[in-house]
Amino acid sequence: MRTYIKAQFSSVIAFGVDFVVTIAFTELFQVWYLAASMVGSVAGAITHFTLGRGWVFDGAGKKIPMQALKYLVLWNGHVLLTTLGIYLLTSYALVNYALSKIIVSVLMGLTYSYIMQRNFVFK
Repeated sequence: MRTYIKAQFSSVIAFGVDFVVTIAFTELFQVWYLAASMVGSVAGAITHFTLGRGWVFDGAGKKIPMQALKYLVLWNGHVLLTTLGIYLLTSYALVNYALSKIIVSVLMGLTYSYIMQRNFVFK
């Protein structure tokens, strides 16, 4: 349970980075919301991997190239599912893009991200 709580805390921090970058790119730089979301996802992924490796799953003693490769696989799936979820909520349910990102990111953090990191990336 302690690892799960640490994982959720690291997800919140990574999401904060992701969300701020997404909003900045969308609102300040006028980038299309899905492209901005992907840029935010890259920033959040770097944050999340770093926290997961060094603090949550204690993976610092293992080889970083293999962990990074596994995380890249995880992240690709995460980006595809997150982008699809945001698009569907924004385009069809008419939910604001920022709220869509929050909803989808929370769901992904509570499920997919934790399970994949624990069982695949940092195992």
